[in-house]
Amino acid sequence: MNLMCENYFLKPINFERILKFSLKKAIVFLFLVLFGFQNISAQQHFTQGKLVNLQGDTIAGEIHFPSAYTTAQNVLFRKNHESKIIQYSPIQIKAFTMGNTNYFGAIVEKEISPLKISDLDDHSAILLKQDTTFLEEIISGDKSLYYYTSSENKKQFYIKTDNKYELLVYKKYLKNGNALEFKKYVGQLTLYLKDAKNISSYIQNTSYKREDLIRLFKKYYSALNKSFKAPKQREKLAFEFGVLAGVSISELRFGNPEIVPYVSNLDLDDSYNLSLGLYANIILPKGSKRWSIYNDLLFIKMNYEGQYYTANSEHYYRYYDTKLTYNYIKLTNMLRYKIPFQKNALFVNAGISNAIAFEKTNSATSTQKQYSTDKVTYGDAFSDRKLEQGIAIGLGFKINKFHIECRYEKTNGMVDLIMQDSKVKRLYLLFGYQF
Repeated sequence: MNLMCENYFLKPINFERILKFSLKKAIVFLFLVLFGFQNISAQQHFTQGKLVNLQGDTIAGEIHFPSAYTTAQNVLFRKNHESKIIQYSPIQIKAFTMGNTNYFGAIVEKEISPLKISDLDDHSAILLKQDTTFLEEIISGDKSLYYYTSSENKKQFYIKTDNKYELLVYKKYLKNGNALEFKKYVGQLTLYLKDAKNISSYIQNTSYKREDLIRLFKKYYSALNKSFKAPKQREKLAFEFGVLAGVSISELRFGNPEIVPYVSNLDLDDSYNLSLGLYANIILPKGSKRWSIYNDLLFIKMNYEGQYYTANSEHYYRYYDTKLTYNYIKLTNMLRYKIPFQKNALFVNAGISNAIAFEKTNSATSTQKQYSTDKVTYGDAFSDRKLEQGIAIGLGFKINKFHIECRYEKTNGMVDLIMQDSKVKRLYLLFGYQF
């Protein structure tokens, strides 16, 4: 409650209001920075590699090729970060290399039959379309294997015969309500790998999947005791662990003032508290490691005090003094997307939160005045629950091992009554350090 000052110009400073306003400004600022840098970061996400032009010359430089889920139709190349970016299609270059993976520009046939069970054809006839694309070489040797993923997430495989890329044909279709498979690729591979006499039964049992086909080719080379180059192992999950510290601002509001009026009609100030905790960030291998599952465990606290007064006359009135204190351990699970730029990163995340109250004060002191008689009663302000659930969104940036995040959360509060609800809106400003 603000005190009246005799001097008009010496008004009390409301530090809580200033902090809340500053947090809101920080969230808006980070939001604008995050999306302002998104396009820039996409251009800056280049990887060291090399390109082979149509004349057979190899040129070293940096490559941007977003091939995490589908095979992109174009590749961006520059000699260094100060050079002009040039876009190449599959027919403008022979190949390029990123890390240990080779990609070849090719004119190929694609099988375009539908994938969804509900849309499957009722026949085994294949539907082919000629197109240009980059094929990923997943087995390199005398007998190579190539891989392609369409924008519809349809995976297709190729071999090279007579200096041409040949589609390994596979189609799923329906007959009398049953899903069947047209597996022409089995015959194609039997002919292609005929040098190894003892793997024919293995070919028959090989499914049209990347891992299974790679195993087949490894078996082929092992049977002939020949060398080959296989793709590196699929990248595994990576983990980041660290500590968190920050401040939280909690706004508690109650619905339906008729049910618990001495609580619902309270004019509660926001609760300002420190928050401490730990976090674990699980980085997913796909998507250039931009996606992760972020989890943190925080200690949070809320403090509220308020009074409510009701009177029928000067001789009969009731006065309530309510005190609410809740200490929580909160687990927040969010999906995070980061946008790297230079050696830093911006990020945005969203998810759910679950908190358990391990310590609480939920009290209402009622003082009833009737003429000269005072009656004081003590009890709980309302029926409450220990579990608080909510949703959360946040954004921030990371510099080396440090990060800062502004987070907004909305929860169902602590009231456990059928016709009375509570809502908590909470702002966080969190600082993190990675071990």
